[in-house]
Amino acid sequence: MNNKEYIVVPAYNEYFRLSLKYPRWRRIGGKYRIILVSDGSTDGTEKIAREFCYEVIRLEKNCGKGHAVWTGIR
Repeated sequence: MNNKEYIVVPAYNEYFRLSLKYPRWRRIGGKYRIILVSDGSTDGTEKIAREFCYEVIRLEKNCGKGHAVWTGIR
């Protein structure tokens, strides 16, 4: 059974920011399952998130932050 808590990260074209903040996110990655919801990103956000071993949910079009968070929680 997985006792880790979840962190839902909504993202829209965040390739550059994810690459800069990866060391910080990696430190907490062992304690939490990180779910990145790519909200219609077109810049490779999903690719870098998968390289960082995040779980990735891809939304085909941009639906907004609230919808992305709701999708990740579901």
